[in-house]
Amino acid sequence: MDLEADQAVFSVAVDSGFDKNLDDILNALPGTGITAANLAGISTQPYPLPPRLGAAPLPMLAWMFRLPVPLSKVKDTTALLTSLQQSIAQKGGGLSLSFQVQGTQISPQAAQSQVCNPADLLADARAQAQKLASAAGLAPGAILGLVSSAPSPSLPGACSLTVRFALGATFGQPDPNAITITALRNLTATPDQVSFALTVVSSANSGLNEITASLQNAGIAGAIFTGVYTSQGYTPAVGSQPPAVLQWLFQMTAPLARIKDTFGLLTAAQQAIAANNSGLSLTFSTQGLQTSPDAQKSVACPQTDLVSDARAQAQKVAAAAGVSVGPVLSMSGGNPVGVPIPTNVISASRAGDFTGASSGSFLLGVISSAPLTSFGYTCSLAVQFQLLR
Repeated sequence: MDLEADQAVFSVAVDSGFDKNLDDILNALPGTGITAANLAGISTQPYPLPPRLGAAPLPMLAWMFRLPVPLSKVKDTTALLTSLQQSIAQKGGGLSLSFQVQGTQISPQAAQSQVCNPADLLADARAQAQKLASAAGLAPGAILGLVSSAPSPSLPGACSLTVRFALGATFGQPDPNAITITALRNLTATPDQVSFALTVVSSANSGLNEITASLQNAGIAGAIFTGVYTSQGYTPAVGSQPPAVLQWLFQMTAPLARIKDTFGLLTAAQQAIAANNSGLSLTFSTQGLQTSPDAQKSVACPQTDLVSDARAQAQKVAAAAGVSVGPVLSMSGGNPVGVPIPTNVISASRAGDFTGASSGSFLLGVISSAPLTSFGYTCSLAVQFQLLR
């Protein structure tokens, strides 16, 4: 089915310093309806205008939000965001707001309002079966089995039905076999952790134990070593060969609610390592949002709802075929699978080259377009019912 988009998707970015938590950002967006569930990503970046010529860029955070609104509200939403943009700039609290419309999408309500017509699908299947069977001098007979899917918001407008017909002459009227329905539901999981990438630069003759001890002495515990490689340092003078250095890569996670404290810890560790005059330097950046293991364990597929969805769809399809649905014969699936749920819009993100600065490692570049995904799980359950006449 061809469904028309009924929502516009805004990409809203709020830039702040490291001294802000998510609640601070949400409080700066009154009237927009933006909540923690709208958060699409966090990235570190330099402030675009250095305070003075030659100075290192100031560290900033970009909070990216995805805001879907009805198409009829695009004008009002634009006016609201423009007003917020101006008021935030006037308050001078270290925040700035930017936004743009990234595309359109079909709302879950519009997707659920569209119902597949099993009778039309069944007629299409029989017409195709007649074409195939006639090539062999046969004709399709009674329906023996049916396979379909329950309507899913993740695939709006998708209708499918597989029909198994008896082929050729049959003695008596064969009983129908079974109908199999696959029910699918997406569960959105709100991310509660931030992933950080840490890089320690050392001389070429340093060892992992030395680097790990330096991080621990600076107050960083639980960082996971992910790799090391040789790189060239900065050229000390024109025409001279830059020294070889090692870059030690680590990863760590922290609760999203404590991102302000985590940046304070990393900044203090960065300064402490530099003050030791050990020849080491630390840089860091955010890598993205994720769901903690504890939050993942709390995700459970709604088994009863999946069975209910499957039975409702089975009854619609069976009624179109002139039969009825009997007892459940078998079931399979039903476990949550963590997958990124893609959106059908393009949203803004920061991209570019990494560069070292005295206050950290930040992602430089201009606004570019990249697909946004939400955090979630897919639950699917295939239910086979007996078909009865």
